Order: sequence, then C-alpha cells, then structure tokens
Amino acid sequence: MKNNKFNIQRVYHLINRYLKMHWTPVIIGTSSVVALLLVILVLTALEGKVTDSTFFGITIPFIMLGGYLFSSLAYPELNSPVKGYFYLTLPASSLERLTAGWFMTSVLYTVFSLLVIYLLSFLLNIFEVLVMGYSFQLVDTPGADIYRILGIYMITQTIFLTGAAYFRRFNFFKTILVLFVFSLIVSIYSGLLGQLFFSGGFQSSSFPEDFIMGGTLQHFFENVFPVVAKFVFWGLLAPFFLIVTYFRIKEREV
Repeated sequence: MKNNKFNIQRVYHLINRYLKMHWTPVIIGTSSVVALLLVILVLTALEGKVTDSTFFGITIPFIMLGGYLFSSLAYPELNSPVKGYFYLTLPASSLERLTAGWFMTSVLYTVFSLLVIYLLSFLLNIFEVLVMGYSFQLVDTPGADIYRILGIYMITQTIFLTGAAYFRRFNFFKTILVLFVFSLIVSIYSGLLGQLFFSGGFQSSSFPEDFIMGGTLQHFFENVFPVVAKFVFWGLLAPFFLIVTYFRIKEREV
C-alpha cells in the first residue's frame, strides 16, 4: 500500500536501487571519461604548464555533458511498457520519485564532479612534478568561478530531468531537439520585435522616438530586463521544470 507522506528513507532506497541496477554502465562510463580527460590533460601538459583556465576549459564541457546525459536517464523505467508497471507499483510517492531523480542527478552528481576535478588535478600535478619538473599546485576552484558554473548545471539539468520523465526513448536527443526548436522560435520572435522597434516599424505609429531609442524602452532592456532574466533563471527555471516533472510522474501513476 502506497503512503503519500514524504519519507526520506524511501528516497534513499530509490537512489540505491537505481545505482545498483545501473552500477556497471555507470562505472564503465565514468572511468572511460576520467581516463580520456587525463590523457588529454597529460598531452596538453607536454606543451607547457596547464593553467586553471585550460584545465577547466577541457574538463567542464565533459562534466556538463555527462550530467545532462545522466539526467536524461534518471527514469528509464517510467515510460517502459514492460518495466513501468513494476516501477510505478513500488511503495513510493510521486514526490519521492522526483526527489530521488533530482537529488541523484543534481546534488550527488555535482559533488561527484568536484571530486573528479580534484582527482584529475592531483594526477595531473603528479605528472607535471615528476616528468615536467613543475611545482605542485591544485586548481583554484573559487578563482575559476567553478561553483557558479556547477550552479548553472544544477539549474539547467532540470530540463533534461523533465525530458527523462516525458520521452520513452532517446531522451537526451529529443530534449536537445525541443530546446533547439524553442530557441529558434524565440530567436525569430525576438528578431521580429527588434525589426519592429528599431528599424522604423513604429516611426509612423503613436510611439514617440525617445520612448524607443532613448527613454523607457532603452531603460527596460539595459536595466530592468537583465534583473528579470537573472531572477527567472536562478529562481524560477528549476522549480518550474521540477513541477512539470512531478506532474508527469503523477500522470504515469494514474
């Protein structure tokens, strides 16, 4: 019998169950990526000391991409016609399933990524000290603004978590396709508005020129819009997609 009261132990069991079921591909995939990154860093070190900017320029794209792929695979059983029934009859609520998927692909993955960054930095420094004769110095994560970058990941990965709940197959690629189409529509719409406002579209209308070029509109885009966009990104984007994911899980349970 399902208990709708939130229970952190059930969240733990869901995460533990997922990791046990997919332990082998997770280990193989992670080891392969870490080994590839180490080879690239070592080859780069042969040409000179690897700076923090170079180090993060190599590692962060792999970490972000890996996180998005992982998020896209958070609910492999949810839309499966074979495994879906068993998964949905587990003694866990929709909120607990959502929490398990989000915590695993967001918080745990971010912590794991930091450990991988320090591990790669440590191994690279050992090579540079023993082979190249450089001094030992781990990467400066605060100086590289790495925590802000990982914060951006924790916000944007909720989009791929939603894709994991909605799509049955090829979740990652379908999510990328949806993002591309949405970006294309926004770009076209923004371009049309730009042409309308700044290319004479309103010259014969009731909008005064100082409103468009030097007054209210300019103030909005230069001062108000950046603040609103920042608030929407950091404060509303992740909760929105988490809510959408929750209702998708809830829909599948019905």
